[in-house]
Amino acid sequence: MLKKIISIQNVGRFSSLTADSGNQGEFAKLNVIYARNGDGKSTLCDLFRSLAQNDPAYVVGRKRFGNGAASKVEILLGSSPNCKAEFSPQGWTTQPQCVLPKIMIYDERFVVENVLVGHQVEAAQRRSLFGLVIGAQAIALEDRVAKAGEAQKTATTEYAAAEVNAKALLPTGWTFADWRRLPAVDRIEELIREKEEEYKRANTAATNAAAIKSKALLAPLVLPEVPADLMEVLATSLEGTTADAMEVVKAHLEKHKNIDLNWLEQGFEVGAAKECPYCAQNTVGSELVQLYASIFNEALRNQQQRINEIEAAVSSGFGEVGRLRLKQVFDTNGSEQQWWKDTGGLSISLSSDMNVDQVVDRMAGVETTVHNVLKRKRNNPNQTITLSDTEMQVLNAWRGCVDGAKSYHDSLSQANAAIRKHQSGIASSNAEQVSKELDRFKATRARHATNAVAAFARMEQAEQKKGRADTEKTNANTALRAESIKMFKEYGGRINQNLTAFGVAFRIKQTGVNFTGGKPSGEIVIEMLNNEIKTSAADAGDPSRPSLLNTLSSGDKSTLALAYFLAVLDTQDKANSVVIFDDPFHRQDSARKGRTIERIKDVASAFGQTIVLSHDLDFARDVERIQIDDVRTFVLHHKDGTSVLKQHDLPALATKPHIKDYKVLEDFVTNPSNDDECCRSVVRAMRPALEGYFRVKYPSQFKNNDWLGDMIKKIREASSDSPITASKGKVESLEQVNDYSKKHHHSDSDAEPIDHNELLNYAKQALCIIHG
Repeated sequence: MLKKIISIQNVGRFSSLTADSGNQGEFAKLNVIYARNGDGKSTLCDLFRSLAQNDPAYVVGRKRFGNGAASKVEILLGSSPNCKAEFSPQGWTTQPQCVLPKIMIYDERFVVENVLVGHQVEAAQRRSLFGLVIGAQAIALEDRVAKAGEAQKTATTEYAAAEVNAKALLPTGWTFADWRRLPAVDRIEELIREKEEEYKRANTAATNAAAIKSKALLAPLVLPEVPADLMEVLATSLEGTTADAMEVVKAHLEKHKNIDLNWLEQGFEVGAAKECPYCAQNTVGSELVQLYASIFNEALRNQQQRINEIEAAVSSGFGEVGRLRLKQVFDTNGSEQQWWKDTGGLSISLSSDMNVDQVVDRMAGVETTVHNVLKRKRNNPNQTITLSDTEMQVLNAWRGCVDGAKSYHDSLSQANAAIRKHQSGIASSNAEQVSKELDRFKATRARHATNAVAAFARMEQAEQKKGRADTEKTNANTALRAESIKMFKEYGGRINQNLTAFGVAFRIKQTGVNFTGGKPSGEIVIEMLNNEIKTSAADAGDPSRPSLLNTLSSGDKSTLALAYFLAVLDTQDKANSVVIFDDPFHRQDSARKGRTIERIKDVASAFGQTIVLSHDLDFARDVERIQIDDVRTFVLHHKDGTSVLKQHDLPALATKPHIKDYKVLEDFVTNPSNDDECCRSVVRAMRPALEGYFRVKYPSQFKNNDWLGDMIKKIREASSDSPITASKGKVESLEQVNDYSKKHHHSDSDAEPIDHNELLNYAKQALCIIHG
């Protein structure tokens, strides 16, 4: 059993809690602990739960805020002298001789985790609840199911791991099942090599067929020719008068610098109006002008025309544009040669004898040489122009280039012939079909590789093991189902007995066991006035259907939860167990108070130890009066950051008028009425109810003749070490209720009407102050 709480440090509400020294503070068979809301009752429950389950999480989660020190707890156990359970952040430790009692706790956490929360009963709650109430006959079957489940889990894990290992070898594009079924094939490596070559050919043709067919031939490389009449033009001369005149004009031109015959000819043509275009002198009768006329005749003009034509031909063929064009054709053919090799699937050869940069340089030399000799001819139209040795070398070198390009031209013709033949041979490809065949061969090789064969062998072994485990789990579940249905129906009967004892208007109509999700869970259906109330989320979410939301009051739900817990207790080992109730009467109707205390008496009589925690002083005092040997009462005190769980008589109850006024407020809030007389009795009960509450809560701070206004003033002005400082947060709410009730408290206010809704709000506010 639990003997005594020695100390609690840095857990929840408790910075430091100690118990009375010596034998004081030791727990008895029935123990009543009185503490206000927020003083640490739920913290104590989680401490005991942590101890019972040896789970430090319940304590770790309640580590006190704002304090860096570790949480520590010491609890004295009753199994042997000086047997202690100690908690540190690492968990609970006890001496080897210590025996931990089984502890069952009814509190909000039990309700949330096992029974009922909100407006529906979750599957996880039903499963947890079922685990609490399974009968002794089903324990062996549940153990069998658990072991079968573990074996199934292990086998499933092994199978999953084996499957993952096998799937890691799965070739891309194959389903696992299809790959697994592939049969072995002889000569697989040889077949793969052959199929790869076939695919390479087919794929090249398929990929580039359109481009190959539409690809242009290599461009011809045309080298320009020196005009054939160049030497002829250079050898032409003028005859007769024209020649004599030419000599005189030439002598005249030599007297002037930077002018030539072209310039003179242009001026002569412009000066047809008998006036020099350059100096504006009259040219009539000028001998020199007459000589100009004899020079610029038809013979000279024909010679100059031929020179112009040769110059234009040389500029076009050998000029910069021609040189760039030739270089571009040569480079483009080289690029096309590479394209055919990389993309077109054809190797062609072009002669490497031709040096294109040298050819371009010699073209430039030809252009310059021809222009120079033609310029000399233009200025000496009556003389034969001979080429210098250097100029002859330039022209001869060009003829050598033209002759040397023959091998390139020949290779170009051969390349284009090969291209035409290759283009005509391109047909549609079966690359897709070949690819599929190659892929199947490769998948077959991977399927029957040593690692894959071993992986599938392990997978098949795990598969067989899993099948045996599945069968055992199914058989164990079948046996457990039959026993569980029998047991849970009996458990439902216990719940209904408790509900009948509490006098509620509903019962468990049918119960069963569901194995969805693996572990068994109880199915719960409520019946009220011959109507079924489902406990699923779907029912709770549909306001047109009966559900826990729209049929059960808060008190009904609390009673249902308590009935569940009491039914659980009926299945436990009573003599060696501790039962803890935390506010079991919380939110229940007052008519069920007596039955709740009666059931606590039954529990306290049957179980090794019972502890009842309550913030309701009236209820705590009624539990204290249970007729049972060895009852002790405790009060939880807080002061200056420390707490003491003191064995102490419970505080005195409020006077009868205080209880009567409180009941008036409570009945009105529970069942509001529009009756004027009822409303006036409620408004007149507000101040006395609050005055009685504060006199009982702080008996040494308020005198019998202190009224509510006096109490408010004392609370507001209280020093920090005064006990009533804890109520300073209620001053504003107290003043609001006081101001409202004063208007209707005296007999001369009977004529003033009372708003029902306003009264209801202030009555609720007064009860909130009392309830904390």
